[in-house]
Amino acid sequence: MKLGVMKTPVAAGNGAGAFDYDIVPGKADESIITYRMNSTEVGIAMPELGRTTIHQEGVALIRDWINSMDK
Repeated sequence: MKLGVMKTPVAAGNGAGAFDYDIVPGKADESIITYRMNSTEVGIAMPELGRTTIHQEGVALIRDWINSMDK
């Protein structure tokens, strides 16, 4: 089970930005999940509903988790 690690998006559209994988171990800044969490733009933001701000602590938590993964 990959759980998003090195998984290509199914239907992210613009939500994938210029990135290829949901989670790239050791590289949070190359991962779609952190890209989407850092956006409030419609079609990119994750979660999609009810978002007008970025939860900086949540983004930092996920970034640290991804960066701690073995490459």
